[in-house]
Amino acid sequence: MMLALLASVTLAIPAYAWDFSASGSMNTTFNQTTKKLNESVDALSSTGVGSDAGEIALSSSHSEGDSTVTIKYGLDWDGNLDEVWTASGSTKVGKWTASSSIDYNNDDGAQTAADAPALTLTDGTLTITMGNAGHLASASKGAGDSVASGEVQWMALDDYDIGAATDSFQGVSVGYKLDDTSSVTFVLQAGGSGVLGVGDGAAANSKIGGAGSASVTTEAIIDDYNASASGASSMSNCDAITYTGTTAGKDLKITTTDATSLACYATWKTTDTGKMSVDNATTPGSAAATGHSVGSEGFGLSYSGAFGAASVDFSYMSATAKSNSSAITDKAYGNTMSLAVGMDLGTLSPYLTYATYELGVDGDSGKSGLGETGMRIGTTMAMGEDTVGVEMTTTTAKGTGNNSSAKAVSETGIEVGYATSVGPATLSIGYGTYSISTGDATGPYRNFYAAAPSTDYGKGGSMTDLEVKLAYSF
Repeated sequence: MMLALLASVTLAIPAYAWDFSASGSMNTTFNQTTKKLNESVDALSSTGVGSDAGEIALSSSHSEGDSTVTIKYGLDWDGNLDEVWTASGSTKVGKWTASSSIDYNNDDGAQTAADAPALTLTDGTLTITMGNAGHLASASKGAGDSVASGEVQWMALDDYDIGAATDSFQGVSVGYKLDDTSSVTFVLQAGGSGVLGVGDGAAANSKIGGAGSASVTTEAIIDDYNASASGASSMSNCDAITYTGTTAGKDLKITTTDATSLACYATWKTTDTGKMSVDNATTPGSAAATGHSVGSEGFGLSYSGAFGAASVDFSYMSATAKSNSSAITDKAYGNTMSLAVGMDLGTLSPYLTYATYELGVDGDSGKSGLGETGMRIGTTMAMGEDTVGVEMTTTTAKGTGNNSSAKAVSETGIEVGYATSVGPATLSIGYGTYSISTGDATGPYRNFYAAAPSTDYGKGGSMTDLEVKLAYSF
């Protein structure tokens, strides 16, 4: 049906010159891996052959004068079935070009709200982007030079690469082209519940303390206090706290005639039970930000330039998120920086990326956060149509503020890769190693807010991986 629909655009209105295309991809792999999760367990080895299908994409595009529009239908499995419609376009009037893209996931339950895209305006020198976008460049060079595992995860998340620790967020960015080889961008985050764009979602909450407690209200927090703290032995002298207002999200006030009750409430907020209520969490401290968070604000800038054979990228950003409930004074905060340098020496292209971030909460009892630094150094070498790459990544994560007593986690990964073409297919061979060291017996693994997942590596953990990959796109 989808094919017929897109084909009808091409066939029914030939005067508008719609072009139609279809594509797909797949790969097969041979993999041999040995894992040792920590120093107290035996190493386990596995060998196997696998295959994986990529996205099926049907698209139709049309150009008329200085306007273009493309409609795409994509079907893909990445843990769940995604059926995504995408419409993108650009229009030039005078010296200005406007562009945007809209997509909706048609899979049942996958699309929970209207798409929130961004609009970009540019005249070739000045570029303005407003809306939900990846406004800040990651300032990163190199991204794993092997099909084998060995690249150390950044921010303890699979899909994040060493660089400025930001993601898409609602904001405005203004970029200016300084000359043919350099440009600068200024970024303003305004709105949303996360900091730096990475504070939303359960994965981010459990790992880095995101501001995802949007369902928590003052009523719920005080009700939980009255139900738990007043009857607890450690809080037995505390009286009940009440609130004014009945609508969630209003600027609700705590009321009491007893100053001792307010003091007890302030003490309760710092207990495990209190933190779980404020953070809307099931594990003490597993979410480290404000309840009913509705406001985030931040500022950032980036620079990209070339100096002969060398190129330099730099990014910096700082942001905060806070609640609109007067009963919750904690603020989520984040700051990040990245510097990347690369060289083009003909067949040899060495590079270096250094990045750091800190994410956490600034509350009544002080700051509690997580800081991480990472470095990636490597080079690629072109040999005709073949490419060889060598890369090493290191990261060190440490609790900050009230979390400073937590043991640091250091990780090291090395990858060696080779890629070539075999007719219409691509052949890649890679070898990677990984190791982790911490001051604790089994962790923590970049996670100072909750128990580390059972699949994470702990102290003394290591891995070696050999993989051969044959890929084909059609």
